[in-house]
Amino acid sequence: MEDWIPKLERLGDSIQARLSFAQTRYESGEYDLALAEVETVLRMDPASADAHLLRAAVFYDRGDCAGARREALEAARLDPSNAKAFLLASNAAAEQEDYDAATRAAERATDADPSY
Repeated sequence: MEDWIPKLERLGDSIQARLSFAQTRYESGEYDLALAEVETVLRMDPASADAHLLRAAVFYDRGDCAGARREALEAARLDPSNAKAFLLASNAAAEQEDYDAATRAAERATDADPSY
């Protein structure tokens, strides 16, 4: 992570730049770095639905379905039109064998975006 410190410092207070950086790190499988940057964004803007959704994705990929579900539902609460948040909550609930909750979340995803 030390290699990234100069790059992170250049991001400054730009939430969008920090989220973009975190997303790139997530997609590269660098979950610790992605999560650290998401935490920074959430300190700057606790109501960032995108940050909660990215944190949910990291948790899900790490096998923390309870954490993923909690964060995905928070993202959905903050942005009820975010079908991806409901879909991730549905997947996490299904992994926990809570099929009623999974079905409800999947229905909400479809309500938010019929292509789901």
